[in-house]
Amino acid sequence: MSVPILKYGKDDMSRVFGRTQLDNSEYISTVNSIIEDVRTRKDEALFEYALKFDRQQIDKESILVSEREISDAYSKVDKSLIESIRRAKASILDYHSRQKDKFSNEFFKSGANGKSTLGWIYRPLARVGLYVPGGKASYPSTVLMTALPAIAAGVGEVIVATPNINNPAILVACNECGIKRFIR
Repeated sequence: MSVPILKYGKDDMSRVFGRTQLDNSEYISTVNSIIEDVRTRKDEALFEYALKFDRQQIDKESILVSEREISDAYSKVDKSLIESIRRAKASILDYHSRQKDKFSNEFFKSGANGKSTLGWIYRPLARVGLYVPGGKASYPSTVLMTALPAIAAGVGEVIVATPNINNPAILVACNECGIKRFIR
């Protein structure tokens, strides 16, 4: 299979880069005030914004999803969907594990006198946080396609944050991926 190589000229570049940009200046002050509020009031502000924007009543005790909620999620998800999640997991892990095997650390001499050593080291992060949207765009595939590459790369801990867990398939997908911490 060949991949087409696209070539662009000056006219194409002007057309692409000359497009009208979205003017979001009216939102900047609102966003900045929310950021400042969270910096100042920390968790208290976050819990208020969760209620305001996500309609989720959370506090320090309920911010983490419990094991009971995870086990309850399995009873709410069709068995065929659970099997689909498991098959997709196996396929995605296989793919990304093969990718990882292609990476290698490399060092080489460089510089005018050849005395400098340059190179790169591939090393997984200790922890990553993933955002899984809620509402209408709440898909278990988002969990699989973000968590599994991190797991295949050897990331030590994967934490998922989602504004709501009204879709129990999200919790099932997280659990099937071995994710231990889910934050509302």
